[in-house]
Amino acid sequence: MKTSYSAPAIHTGLVPAVRAQIPGLDYYGECRPARETAWEFFEFLPMHRTSLVCSLGRITGQSVSAAFTMASLQAFLRSLTRHHRGSFAGVVRDLNRLVYEISPDSFHASLFYAWIDPVRGQLQYVSAGHGPVLLIRPGERRVRRLEHTGTVLGLSLRVEFRRRAIDLHPGDLLLAMTDGVADFVREDDICDYLCRRPGARPVDIVSHVIDSARGAEDRTALAVRLQARGEARLFESGAIEELECPAA
Repeated sequence: MKTSYSAPAIHTGLVPAVRAQIPGLDYYGECRPARETAWEFFEFLPMHRTSLVCSLGRITGQSVSAAFTMASLQAFLRSLTRHHRGSFAGVVRDLNRLVYEISPDSFHASLFYAWIDPVRGQLQYVSAGHGPVLLIRPGERRVRRLEHTGTVLGLSLRVEFRRRAIDLHPGDLLLAMTDGVADFVREDDICDYLCRRPGARPVDIVSHVIDSARGAEDRTALAVRLQARGEARLFESGAIEELECPAA
């Protein structure tokens, strides 16, 4: 079974017919679950067609109630992203509270949650116990691992989720994957592939990474490349911490 997405979608096995175009960004994600019920997920949410929010995560607690909680987690995250009027990290904080309140004791979820703004050339992210997430710059052999900024979701209400901001340059590639993929794909192999194919698009990179992790069960990865700075300003100076999205 194989499902892939390159547009906003909750993991349902359905492929959207239209991919949202965002000037300055090229992006793609794919999930190949080992069974009918996947325990990993990802999602892209274009914001006003000028920036992109992406998420990728994995749950623990494989049961009917856990599967229901994962579906709820995805729905909550989408709603919070669209309607939140506080800090970017506050989205994850509120999501953690909701998951903690509805989930069974055995349920936890890792989450990488990022906002990529090609206008400013900036990545903001919160990593709730998720890894690895790589930032790869063209022509460099050194890979930057993005650090955790909080623990997994659903573990405790007494946890702080911090936001990190990173300046991006044209050609920079964000690559996020789940642990199962990372266990079978070395960072050096990813760098070798990118050196051999410097013009590879995210769809090619994700397919290569997932194909290389055949020994894993669920396999999920996403990639976003900054092509060029956007032409229009999305936020006024000083408002980077704010994230407000329209309802669909």
